[in-house]
Amino acid sequence: MPLTLPLYEVIYEKQPLNKIDRVMNSINKKKEAFKLILAEHIESELQNPKQKISQIHQFQYPDEEKLRHFLAEILNRLTIKD
Repeated sequence: MPLTLPLYEVIYEKQPLNKIDRVMNSINKKKEAFKLILAEHIESELQNPKQKISQIHQFQYPDEEKLRHFLAEILNRLTIKD
């Protein structure tokens, strides 16, 4: 799942938003097709939660809402060229 990639970068961060610029720099270097898929997956998960994203990568992150807010911020910042 594409949304696991940005989550992996904050796996041990108490404040995931502190790493948003670094994560976005990494994401924006990727191909447009990846960014489109990432945006679709994040939007889908945020609108219709299917899982506890705090359990992705087999770790228990203490704050599900922080991770969801982090993903929402990624979605807000994604630059996708047509």
